[in-house]
Amino acid sequence: MKDGDWKVALYVDERADEAQNQALMGIFSGEAGGHIANLGPLISEVLGAKSATISFNASAGNFSLSVDGLGSAEAQAIEGQGGGAVTVAGHPLAISPGETAIVARASMLKLDDYGFTLDLSGKTAMSAPFSYSG
Repeated sequence: MKDGDWKVALYVDERADEAQNQALMGIFSGEAGGHIANLGPLISEVLGAKSATISFNASAGNFSLSVDGLGSAEAQAIEGQGGGAVTVAGHPLAISPGETAIVARASMLKLDDYGFTLDLSGKTAMSAPFSYSG
């Protein structure tokens, strides 16, 4: 991932109003600055942006995500020493800098859109709290 040549797409929840949609487009395009803008040099192609029905649920390191039938994921936290979570801090490509990520295993992670069919079920996943604003 650190070598770049990323192809990216943005999915914005259909419940977003126009102001929220524009703010999210600014954040995730890098125009608003911040951490996401630092990832810009790694992106070689923007495939597009779509409004979609998005659902996300998380608790105790486990999460599920669904995007309009185009992609979905379910992951469970990996149990570490003493029953605690396995975590990673200081990852150079962290989605939420400064936050410790919980390491999980994706029981299901699939995407089918923009000509890509991807199945990373059984692979590593991570989750961390984040808050972006424009």
